[in-house]
Amino acid sequence: MREEDNRIEEALGSLKGIRQAEANVYTFDKVMLKLQNERVPHVSISRGWIAGMVLVVAINTGVALYSIKNNGIVIKENYYKELESEMGYTNDYNYQEVD
Repeated sequence: MREEDNRIEEALGSLKGIRQAEANVYTFDKVMLKLQNERVPHVSISRGWIAGMVLVVAINTGVALYSIKNNGIVIKENYYKELESEMGYTNDYNYQEVD
């Protein structure tokens, strides 16, 4: 038990003379100066990027409209073909030229 008490006393003795850490007097001033001089990053988009984005949007819009238009035509043609088959309508006229 005595050996354990000696180690405890030795550890407590090593803490004598230790004091709480102190900040440098000028640390706050340095931080504030750094914050005041720091520039806010400015995001700039060049005209080329804007033109490119407009072009991509225009192409996508054109493709979408073309697709919708052609899909509508196909749907109408399918509708008419189904209607013709239901009604028994055939377009098998044999036209011959008469002399």
